[in-house]
Amino acid sequence: MIIFDHVSKSYGTTNALDQITLAIRPGEFVFILGPSGAGKTSLARLLIKEITPTEGTIQVGDFDLTSLKKKEIPLLRQQIGVIFQDYKLLPDRTAAENIALSLEILNKTDEAVVKTVGELLNVAGLTDKGNLFPSQLSGGEAQRVVIARALGTDPAVLFADEPTGNLDQKNAWGIVDLLDRINKHGTTVIMATHDDDMANRLRKRVVRLENGKVVNDNAPVKIPTQANLTSETVEK
Repeated sequence: MIIFDHVSKSYGTTNALDQITLAIRPGEFVFILGPSGAGKTSLARLLIKEITPTEGTIQVGDFDLTSLKKKEIPLLRQQIGVIFQDYKLLPDRTAAENIALSLEILNKTDEAVVKTVGELLNVAGLTDKGNLFPSQLSGGEAQRVVIARALGTDPAVLFADEPTGNLDQKNAWGIVDLLDRINKHGTTVIMATHDDDMANRLRKRVVRLENGKVVNDNAPVKIPTQANLTSETVEK
């Protein structure tokens, strides 16, 4: 389970997040809905401990991010795949090579990397695109490569920050469909978006942020007691 418990984050005098309390069960698909500046990206950065909260605590399965040691952060990040809006693919590497980069930390053999990359290309619907460079891919195809790369460590959680923001409607819905299929295989998916129509049409849980605060949650999850929390994990 993922738990944000009265989490606030300030950058100088700017409050990006204000007393966020939010629980997400393993296997859920949750939209974080809000305009630019609502705090969606800060949630993603907090989740992988790229930044730390000004107040409050964050729990990700067995990881208490408040007391997490620096040497444990790589283990946390293997469990959480994050796709930021300003994603970057290496322009001098093919789609397959970009995906393979995520597998380097796993110390897999070359044969195992080739096999896994092929599987990820298939999941992303890019079986025939592996040898193409980013400049040869459409926007939707490039975003699929980024998603495949994020899946390289077989994360329990996938956080996609505005993954459809720069895509036309057809490609945008293709990305959402891909995330939905990934979720149906057990991965917790959190998708941050400003698109009300997209969030509402899928009939998933929607958490609405405004000015760094949760103003609505159509399917809230009760924060468990500490006794119950010990039995919760981030695993699929």
